Amino acid sequence: MMAGIVLYNSFLLLLIFAFTKRNPFIFAKNMLQAVICALGTASSAATLPYTIHCLESRNHIDPRAMRL
Repeated sequence: MMAGIVLYNSFLLLLIFAFTKRNPFIFAKNMLQAVICALGTASSAATLPYTIHCLESRNHIDPRAMRL
């Protein structure tokens, strides 16, 4: 089970690099606040504001992408 999670996360980091040409580890570090909220609350609805904030302000993703 743990090997599958590691493999899946490695695949996601490769996708982030392939599409954005940014360092995926810095991207993941910038999402840490949302990850901690997700683990602490176990609620995806409670995590959405933190995720949007991390994407917009820390990773500089266009706000129009989050409002789809």
